[in-house]
Amino acid sequence: MKKHIKEIFKFLISGGISALITLIILNILLLINIPLIASSMIGYGGGIISSFFLNKKWTFEFKDRGGKPVNVFIVFMLYNIIVMILFGYLNVGFLNLIKYKFISQILSIIITTLLNFTVYKFFIFKKA
Repeated sequence: MKKHIKEIFKFLISGGISALITLIILNILLLINIPLIASSMIGYGGGIISSFFLNKKWTFEFKDRGGKPVNVFIVFMLYNIIVMILFGYLNVGFLNLIKYKFISQILSIIITTLLNFTVYKFFIFKKA
């Protein structure tokens, strides 16, 4: 049980670092006048890539055994982008009131964090 709590703690720290990387890339690209959607996607990609390596090496201490984690991760990254777009649509489209945008954003963070941890632990970095 203690190991799982340690992994969750490390996962949350890795997520915070990855979110910071996302925001830094996003803001640098916006400063040089790259359109918002492109900046967001590139920033998010940078965050996802950093998340992969932080979680692989530090959180789950995964040892490479071929290309399977990378292949599963690519599919998972595409899933994450779809979830991000769907929640973005909810934030901008359906739920146009400030309180609902906030609720939608919180829900997206909670749902993606839980799903990401589960997929990383039991599929991408599953120990043999």
